[in-house]
Amino acid sequence: MKILRIGQAGLVVESDLGTKIMIDPYLSNSLFVKKGDAFRRLVPVNMNFYSYDIDILFISHTHEDHMNFDTLDEMLLERKTITVICPTSVYEKLKPKYYNHNFILFNPGVEISLGDVLCKAIYAEHEDVDAVGICMTLEDRTVYITGDTLYTSKIFDFINEKIDVLITCINGAGNNMNCVDAARLTNRLKPIIAIPYHYDMFEKYGEDPCNYSMLVGEDTKVLILDNYKIFEFNKGWKSEG
Repeated sequence: MKILRIGQAGLVVESDLGTKIMIDPYLSNSLFVKKGDAFRRLVPVNMNFYSYDIDILFISHTHEDHMNFDTLDEMLLERKTITVICPTSVYEKLKPKYYNHNFILFNPGVEISLGDVLCKAIYAEHEDVDAVGICMTLEDRTVYITGDTLYTSKIFDFINEKIDVLITCINGAGNNMNCVDAARLTNRLKPIIAIPYHYDMFEKYGEDPCNYSMLVGEDTKVLILDNYKIFEFNKGWKSEG
């Protein structure tokens, strides 16, 4: 299994059999153009990912740094058909425009088998009430990506798997968990590996991931991943893009 950060909440997860799932790509500068300096990118756009070969696209909610039309136009308008999984609010906005793709509703509790990957939608407590996280089982490993959410016990109503890898928001802004609450979630789930994300795109809304890692119990290894570098489970690093 491989994990690749592509800025903000953007990720690519690849199974050992080569199935690639892209999550919440924000690969434009649209927020800076619309809202000014508070949204100036600290992570550069890598345009190679517009045409990156993926099988599944997951969009967690409608906020523009997750569901970004400038990015999606580049990725979807002239691409072969892929599967897009998303909650209702995203589905209603994207399907009419990108109708040639295979859209599947992905609301809390829904489970979808897509090739060698089992995807389950996990409850999220966020400004967009339809927002969801995702739990993916790839071979014998389970990865839970929180998406944008506050800490809530409702999350645990949807998780009955042992989590091997947790990828969690930590920036504490915009109704996201802060480092303390993200560590609480981590220490309750006790994953083998925890990866913080959603903290390094905008200076005003950023966080130091070390403030998270020092609160995580010793049973979990915290990995602070660079953007645009692949982490390969049990094999280490290589550059991408």
